[in-house]
Amino acid sequence: MNVSGLYAILDLPDPHQLDPEAVLNALIDGGAGVIQLRSKHAPLDEDLAVALGRRCAAAELPLILNDELELAARGIAGVAGVHLGQGDLARLGSTIHERSERRSKLRAAGLWLGVSTHDLRQLRAAIDELAPDYVGFGPVFSTSSKPDHDPVVGLDALARACAASPVPVVAIGGVQLDNAKLIARCGAAAIASIGALRGPSVAMIRERSFALAQSFAQ
Repeated sequence: MNVSGLYAILDLPDPHQLDPEAVLNALIDGGAGVIQLRSKHAPLDEDLAVALGRRCAAAELPLILNDELELAARGIAGVAGVHLGQGDLARLGSTIHERSERRSKLRAAGLWLGVSTHDLRQLRAAIDELAPDYVGFGPVFSTSSKPDHDPVVGLDALARACAASPVPVVAIGGVQLDNAKLIARCGAAAIASIGALRGPSVAMIRERSFALAQSFAQ
């Protein structure tokens, strides 16, 4: 698998009421390396997931579904895996044995598993118990996209997480143009963003995606 560069989060509903497929195209054209589809306020529509998965497959980019474990397991073309937050790990099972079995089924189906972590203890537990394909780590900086976010970890903790993790680390939380290079120097494989990519037009989303991806890569 390859988790690197800009990990763009397509968060539904769009605050500017833009069409999700148009937003997806802007993120792809802007240089995103991975797309996550996130719908925290309503169940994710399967037809939409199918349509966006088809577009990602055509672009040869992985589409990750946030929290939607059962939907991801249905074998939708273009859907490469599922991402779970700390509060959603129970979806894998209530015991370590159940989680291990569910993880094995995901792997057998060719699906990635990403897990959000907020400190080194959570990161180590995720690695040891779930063998994720990548981990999210943060929030690195304060973010308005998630007002009730966990405590800010900062760049030093991010660097330690990157050094300790055997799988790619995706830095998340307050990622902006002015700090993307600092995050890259910590060893993160990718940067995840919602707010820094949003805009009132698909042209602006494409421009912001390109600028953020380039800033992280340089």
